[in-house]
Amino acid sequence: ALADPAATARDTMAFACESLKVTTRLMQVIAWLLNRKAYLAGELGEHELYAESRALGYAVASDDELVAMLPPAARDLARGSEELYYRVHRLAARLAQHFREDEPVRSMHARLENAF
Repeated sequence: ALADPAATARDTMAFACESLKVTTRLMQVIAWLLNRKAYLAGELGEHELYAESRALGYAVASDDELVAMLPPAARDLARGSEELYYRVHRLAARLAQHFREDEPVRSMHARLENAF
């Protein structure tokens, strides 16, 4: 019996879409981590680190129906990349919030240092 061409095309498209989503999530996390590393190495200032252009980028969530069609290993990879992305997203949000809350204090300290 021949495979249903529509089902094969659907499966191929599902795998391609989810592969791109996994890649996007991982690249967003890697870019965010590299910015943190550059900051810790003194290559970026704090204001540069928390600039909107260096924030964790947006990544689309997986489609549950498409993921269910994937082989188990691919399914685990898609779910794992989502979990990692959302964990880093929560961490990035907390760090950015802390930076925004402390910014008036840093600004006052900088003005005082420059005054003397």
